[in-house]
Amino acid sequence: MLAVALGGAATVALPAPAWAADDLRPGAVRLPQLTADDKKIVRQASAKRALNDLFTLSEKIGPRIGGTASERQAADFIARTLDRMGYDTTLQPFPVADKFLADLSSPTRLPWDLCWQAGASAHGALDTKARGRVIDVGAGAPENYPANAAGRIVLVDYVAAQREQLVATAVAKGAAAVVFLPADAVAPRMASAFSPT
Repeated sequence: MLAVALGGAATVALPAPAWAADDLRPGAVRLPQLTADDKKIVRQASAKRALNDLFTLSEKIGPRIGGTASERQAADFIARTLDRMGYDTTLQPFPVADKFLADLSSPTRLPWDLCWQAGASAHGALDTKARGRVIDVGAGAPENYPANAAGRIVLVDYVAAQREQLVATAVAKGAAAVVFLPADAVAPRMASAFSPT
């Protein structure tokens, strides 16, 4: 629902071409049927406001996973924005599936411009903390582990079909936690933007 609301907010806030309110659109066969209220909204369109709203949602509020406080904060922000533009906005609660959330942090600070919120395994322990130095064990085969893997948090290339075996290997090596990383299978093994699991 938030995606729909956000999409609506973005549509309203984007700058409209001069012909959008009362002229024939390219490829259209008839003039737009905009009401006086529609035209009032179109006149308020602003690229600057759209970028400011996007900044608020993505940077100030941040990740908006269903059922979290940040999702509610984003919904309230979108509702206020639409209300100011003349819409009669109401929020309708709806159930969301349970989310297993985790946050990754570091005493030396993680890069501020990356999302370090993670989805935790539904089979993992809940309400726990794991601490340790992070090591990258690539494909996660036993031979990829260094001798001192015990107590470490391991990054493992994510292969869904091998998930259980990869975790079993990490546990056997004494890892404190496993973070699956969707990395390229070929050198130089770069990981795209992802929400770690």
